[in-house]
Amino acid sequence: MLRVKANFKSVTAESPMAFTSLNGRIDVTFPSSAKFDVKLKSDRREIYSDFDVDKTQPKANRVSKGGMYKVTVDDWIQSKVNSGGSEVMMKNMHGNIYIRKTK
Repeated sequence: MLRVKANFKSVTAESPMAFTSLNGRIDVTFPSSAKFDVKLKSDRREIYSDFDVDKTQPKANRVSKGGMYKVTVDDWIQSKVNSGGSEVMMKNMHGNIYIRKTK
């Protein structure tokens, strides 16, 4: 199985990050004191986190074109970790996402 794996000893609060995979697991470990805004999406698998991550309400977008409406739903999970910071985005289609914190 292919996977994206990263283990950070420290994180700069001003540095955004992104991790993506199509068919493998995303497994990222951050220091327990790391501050970031998380944006997560796994289309067909699960998301697990050692950090407190709240599910946000899906956002519906409605666009009128030619007398018809196109409605799309943005179902990303967005949350602040330790009061927030730069964005950490993780997207996966066929694999789980793990956000771990060091002990």
